Amino acid sequence: MRLAMAQLNPTVGDVAGNVRLLLDAVDRARRDNADIVVGAEMGLLGYPPRDLLFRKGVVEACEQAVEHVARETADLTVIVGHPRRCRDGTRPFCNSASVCSGGRVVAVCDKRLLPGYDVFDEDRYFEPGSGPCVVEVAGRRLGVLICEDFWQAHDVTVGRSYPLDPAREVVKLGCDILVVINASPFVRGKWQRHVQQQRAAATRYRLPIVAVQQVGGNDDLIFDGRSVAVDAAGSPVAVLPGWTSAVETIELVEPGMAPAPGLPADVGLEVEPLSEVFHALVLGIRDYCAKTGHERVAIGLSGGIDSSVVACLAVAALGAAKVAGVMMPSRYSSAASVEDASELAANLGMPPCLTVSIEALHTLVHETLAEPLGDAGGVTDENIQARIRSVLLMAISNST
Repeated sequence: MRLAMAQLNPTVGDVAGNVRLLLDAVDRARRDNADIVVGAEMGLLGYPPRDLLFRKGVVEACEQAVEHVARETADLTVIVGHPRRCRDGTRPFCNSASVCSGGRVVAVCDKRLLPGYDVFDEDRYFEPGSGPCVVEVAGRRLGVLICEDFWQAHDVTVGRSYPLDPAREVVKLGCDILVVINASPFVRGKWQRHVQQQRAAATRYRLPIVAVQQVGGNDDLIFDGRSVAVDAAGSPVAVLPGWTSAVETIELVEPGMAPAPGLPADVGLEVEPLSEVFHALVLGIRDYCAKTGHERVAIGLSGGIDSSVVACLAVAALGAAKVAGVMMPSRYSSAASVEDASELAANLGMPPCLTVSIEALHTLVHETLAEPLGDAGGVTDENIQARIRSVLLMAISNST
């Protein structure tokens, strides 16, 4: 059996666009002679869906999309994540994975452990699944798990314990491989914990484990990709690249997976922490602009560290030509800071900065506040300049 790991970058709410991403990945998998394609959690709607789930027709569109995917991929098996309506539970939806084969949906697996801590609120929307999910594909029994069903909060610092262990339950039913579909937001150091936990579980259960992760930025959450497959001994077989979409096909052979030549046991684990943060921020900026239809950004440059770091990130994400620097000097600005801001823009290859003095506005606000506040100096006066700059940046951004 050949299994394709489809690490994709969905846009929340763009069901039609996300279906195209998946079908393009399936085409790539066909060219690689794959038998099965595995996508990420909530791949058809994008994660996190939040209250979009309640918008009329959204979940129904996802259900129709699953049927469409099944018809378009009749020659192989596809595991796709999506929401579906739940008619028998106390909550309206399920977080599900459909197994499509032979032109139809042959199995539906519902997520059982629903996180409600930190950035997660799944227990607000979803009904937990009622039992383990094992499906047979091309003579192989696949245990299908959805994110928390496998990680069980062991990958985070939040103290959370669950009364059941879905991974252990599917193993008891008898399976040849564990398939875990994920939409697990980036946290510094979390991927390394994931790999260690995945390798330990493979060794414990003596089963290969394939974990496919979402990639991309969706609003305030960033997903780093770096999907991983390990063999039954816990050795890495495939590690997909971080911060970008990727489709990679691996070979499943008895008793597990053939390791990729030259792939070291500690592949990817030695990652410089600041490098992870840099890539995450760049991806977040790039995807926020792309998914909201913005091509250019305006940044107020003061010559200080904060605005300089933001400018570097924006240039890395969008390219220097699409980043406009705006200098807004005031009575508190030194000549050196203005020079530093100009030099930064030149070093980054940005267009020449626009200079807009805020002194006249600053004086006007100061005079306006003289009667009610008296001498509005010190921190109050310094904060006034920050608000003036925000208004000017908003106006420049809206008009360019």
